Amino acid sequence: MQLRRSTSSDKHLMNNFAAGNYQCLREIPVSRGVNFRKRFIEFYKAYYSANRMKLVVLGRESLQELET
Repeated sequence: MQLRRSTSSDKHLMNNFAAGNYQCLREIPVSRGVNFRKRFIEFYKAYYSANRMKLVVLGRESLQELET
């Protein structure tokens, strides 16, 4: 997430989103005429699906052990 923020446009809403506080979830979008809920649902429908997800496993076990 931090990498995406650092490489995105300064004007993108992602750069105003820190930890989900009232200001970044309500006040800033409203001041810019953005319906945050609507945009979030659009994002969810477009990008949030299992075929787009990645899983990273970190452990002391060998790859063979982790695969079983």
